[in-house]
Amino acid sequence: MTALARRPDPTSDHAAFRESARRFVAGDVTPHLDAWRHGGTVSREVFTTAGSHGFLGTCAPEQFGGGEAGDYAFLAALIEETVDAGSIGLALLWALHAGVVIPALLDHGSPEIQRRLLPALISGESIAVAAGDVDGHAVIGARLADLVLMTGGDQTSLLFATAAGVTTIPSPAGLAAPETGCADIVVASAGPDTLAPLRDCGVSARRDIDLWIAVVALAAARRSTELAIDYAESRRVFGRPLAEFENTQMRLAEIAAEIRSATHYVDHCLTARSASTLGPVDAAAVREVAVQLAGRAADQSLQLHGGYGYMREYPIAQAFADTRFLSTAARGFSDSRRVVAAGLFSGR
Repeated sequence: MTALARRPDPTSDHAAFRESARRFVAGDVTPHLDAWRHGGTVSREVFTTAGSHGFLGTCAPEQFGGGEAGDYAFLAALIEETVDAGSIGLALLWALHAGVVIPALLDHGSPEIQRRLLPALISGESIAVAAGDVDGHAVIGARLADLVLMTGGDQTSLLFATAAGVTTIPSPAGLAAPETGCADIVVASAGPDTLAPLRDCGVSARRDIDLWIAVVALAAARRSTELAIDYAESRRVFGRPLAEFENTQMRLAEIAAEIRSATHYVDHCLTARSASTLGPVDAAAVREVAVQLAGRAADQSLQLHGGYGYMREYPIAQAFADTRFLSTAARGFSDSRRVVAAGLFSGR
């Protein structure tokens, strides 16, 4: 069953990249995760370290410091390893920074703004996030962000979060993904030093947000399932491992089968995005599938843990809360069901 919860790497290059990402996460993420959660945000240093390893610009041209790989499965591996380490919050920050904002600048930024912004984003010296709307909404990663890609409304714009007239008000850190560094952003005045429009970027940016939320959510579903498997194999009930009971096996098998199916869909969408053929309907649909699956997997794992699942020393408690945060964040960007319905009824 554990094998069902894992996605294979398509090539030896992908496997080597994943191993490098796993070592990075073990050395530079896991030891600091509790401190980040207590502090309400990850450190900026984790971005510069990730950038120095080449993790943030795998698909960007070499002229900006990128790896020019042309394959978003590499970024997916970094995200999956981060979720496996227990940080859905940091995985979501990787996704927004490297999976949404950098591609938006590559596809829609002017040559001048690309030269100005991309090298620092790829090196991790500058941090970017995306937001559906900053007016009255807490923005994921705003405590760290130098740039915010605003995708709400009719026009997509870059907000320079460190500009004069822009104030960041940190949100209180709660149980769910506190390391994301959520904050309110107040823009007192908007001008050329504060906002830069990105033409024809709205649909593609929302498509990328949907895709990467799906990648994070699928990884979260796998981790919840693996936590349940590990617990069921070690927990003894009436003298037998919990894993030997038929009800346990059936419940986990159902989730494992869904994970296998969803993995094929996510991989299909990642391949399409790498080839620049992914449409907004598929991206919205895969997000809907993965987010709902992540919720069911976390619910099932918590149920199998019984009362222990509510105790903070058990990883499933944090995973359960983080999965709820991910679901709420997904709804905050856009309603994927409307996009799917629009495609359905337009015959696409």
